[in-house]
Amino acid sequence: MDVIQNDTESGSELARLASSYTCTNVITEVTPGSSAKLIIPFNVPAYYLQDGASFSLSDSNKVSDGIKFGFDAIKDADSKNTIAQSIDSEGYAAAMKAREDASPETAQDVRDKLNGYEYFESKGGVTQRYSFEGDRFTAKAMGQEVSGQYAVKNGYLACTQDSTGWVNWIPWEYSEKNENGISIDIGALYVEK
Repeated sequence: MDVIQNDTESGSELARLASSYTCTNVITEVTPGSSAKLIIPFNVPAYYLQDGASFSLSDSNKVSDGIKFGFDAIKDADSKNTIAQSIDSEGYAAAMKAREDASPETAQDVRDKLNGYEYFESKGGVTQRYSFEGDRFTAKAMGQEVSGQYAVKNGYLACTQDSTGWVNWIPWEYSEKNENGISIDIGALYVEK
């Protein structure tokens, strides 16, 4: 199993771009003769990467304790997109495809199937509810309500909040398990500010 450590915002963001990796803080045992890739993102100031400079890496959850690697294992990158492309080009391509606009026919079909239904997810005592009407959405959680316009992408609903301009990216897929033929995963949504 190839893993991206997710105890940092960078790790979670990177895992959404390198979709062939699993984002977790649990590293499975790698037995002799097998291999796995581990990505642990660190923000390192540029002056530490100059000739003659040295530094050590540690993480607050001690997930990487005992893992030894050479300096050649450290890669410098200017963005998470660059990292994702270099470690998982196929996963990155799939992640980018999922963020592209769906065809007009698919977008209309998804909107037709979403309308009139309420979707919810409860985690840690907090329930998030989403409802859709036309190209508008309403989200409710903890006594708060936000609304805005949404666009259907190939693998996401891009819900742009009217009040902040932030985008809630909610994964969706066709599913015969649901009465309306659509499944959305509110628990896996992420917010792009």
